Amino acid sequence: MEKKSLGIHIIAELYGCNPALLDDEKFITDTLVKSAKKTKVTVIDHISQKFEPQGVSAVIIISESHLAIHTWPEFSYAALDFYTCGQEDPEPAVREIAESLGARDITIFRTERGNIEKIKLFTRKRRESKKSKKEDTTNNNKEGIIITGENGESEKTRTTEIQVLL
Repeated sequence: MEKKSLGIHIIAELYGCNPALLDDEKFITDTLVKSAKKTKVTVIDHISQKFEPQGVSAVIIISESHLAIHTWPEFSYAALDFYTCGQEDPEPAVREIAESLGARDITIFRTERGNIEKIKLFTRKRRESKKSKKEDTTNNNKEGIIITGENGESEKTRTTEIQVLL
């Protein structure tokens, strides 16, 4: 089966977690690293920060992208984010992390990122545009016409905005 996207992004809301675990920087970091490795991604590095009076943020940098968490022990809540272009589905790791933190309720938002068909389309359009501009430059510069660059005024950016309340 041909891949349809570059990667899978899981965003999870973890409610009813154990506040003591949410405030334990070492536990949080160790749990994320262990779960990342179980997903068969390559852990490059990690960084974490313990906040006063409470809370932890941790980011695990993987060669396939990232795994991040931000905790609010005072609300028994954590925001978890795992994006990977690896071969393994990150959702089981997200569920394992939630279980490790004692989450009583999980909301998961799952999306595929990097639509390959769209990437191919825009790559093809860019190549055609460069070829066309090169031909225009060759012809038009003889007549003194100024050609806009690759990011010139004539180019427009289309924006798609999606808002999701979890």
